[in-house]
Amino acid sequence: RHIMTFLIVTQTPEAWATFAESLTEAQQAVRYVDTATLALDACRADNKPLLILWDDAFSGMTLRQHAIDVMMIDARIHQTACSAEAEDVFHEVTEGLGFLPAVPTTRSAHDAVTLLDALKKIGVAL
Repeated sequence: RHIMTFLIVTQTPEAWATFAESLTEAQQAVRYVDTATLALDACRADNKPLLILWDDAFSGMTLRQHAIDVMMIDARIHQTACSAEAEDVFHEVTEGLGFLPAVPTTRSAHDAVTLLDALKKIGVAL
């Protein structure tokens, strides 16, 4: 069984501790980077992440551009973002980018399980 890497792009990894712990308990690896540039570098590496999770510091057109940049490197990398926006607003910003449902700003263990379930629903073997 291959361990998948979840790459969280954030300048506040401590805010993700409970969420990340839930992923590691589910036998998934979690890495952090603090800039979009480092996230894009990770997409070019041999051990690409399964999923990039953008912190809520990234939003709107900035988030959209970073997501497009990831897709240009490797469209197989899944993406989502932490967002407090209403579902329809988040969908509008990320439309056409294949984003998974947003992770709420609560970033709870339950939110991590919900994300894993969303990946399983689209056929990712975890």
